[in-house]
Amino acid sequence: MHKFAALLMLLLVCGCAPMKTANPSVDSGAPSSTVLVYREWAYNSGGPSMYFGEGGSYYLSLRNLEYSEGTLNPGKHLFVVTTRGSQDFSLQLDLSPGSRTCLKAYADPANYAKMIAPLLMNLTSLFKLETVACPGSSFLDSYTKVPKT
Repeated sequence: MHKFAALLMLLLVCGCAPMKTANPSVDSGAPSSTVLVYREWAYNSGGPSMYFGEGGSYYLSLRNLEYSEGTLNPGKHLFVVTTRGSQDFSLQLDLSPGSRTCLKAYADPANYAKMIAPLLMNLTSLFKLETVACPGSSFLDSYTKVPKT
């Protein structure tokens, strides 16, 4: 019983650990790539902030109906989306110099089933990420722009 209580406390503490965001390093003078990330509205994950980044660094935090846009060095990137206490979901992309890439972050549809057994929330990813055609400005009118950190 004590082992179970210790494991439960460890999961709770890890789930409450603060996550910090930092600006990505971009080479000055070199052609960069632009990345736009937006998070769809979803009831099944509306509470927690979603963090976007790569390599253990998170560039921004988004809530429902928020987006952000920034520049990164071209080349291969392994992007992740996560939230406190859940597993990362990753997406590998190769950004071309001068390109604009748009990413849609959305709640995992399986989150509804995870509500029955909340421990599953810590063992799986709450969010997914996919490349999409860049939306027009009228689409983003219903979203709030989040400044880069």
